[in-house]
Amino acid sequence: MGAAVGYHVAMAHTVLHLERSIDASHVIPDHPGKCARLHGHTYRFQVWISGPVDETTGMVVDFFDIKRDIDAWDHRHLNDEVDFIPTAELLAGEMRRRILARVVEAAPPGAADRCGVLLRLWETAGGFAQVGWLTRDPLAPADAVHALELQGVGAT
Repeated sequence: MGAAVGYHVAMAHTVLHLERSIDASHVIPDHPGKCARLHGHTYRFQVWISGPVDETTGMVVDFFDIKRDIDAWDHRHLNDEVDFIPTAELLAGEMRRRILARVVEAAPPGAADRCGVLLRLWETAGGFAQVGWLTRDPLAPADAVHALELQGVGAT
């Protein structure tokens, strides 16, 4: 391996998308329905990450690291993994927090405010919780339409 290579980055701001599924169990204590009993789901994570490309690594963040964060809950009982009631809403928020911290850590110096994570956690085929937002490219014209807005995902 030679010296570090700097990458020429034509687009300073990039959006990444990752989908990942895991299987996990949980219980919602005191729930009036069947969720009060031990049960499981195949959770599907859809994650959109926005931020600047680091000129040293050529990446916004390494996909491997994001997959590892999600996989930490695979084949686990979620009540044992988190310190809150593991509802779809709270699980989505916690995973977004973990991924955003990783993205900010990977960002070039001074670029943390240009990072964003939008996370959609599907608990069933017909129901999901969505948390977070993406950031706009600060160099884009004010009237530019974000590609994800066209897809109905939304950006701020």
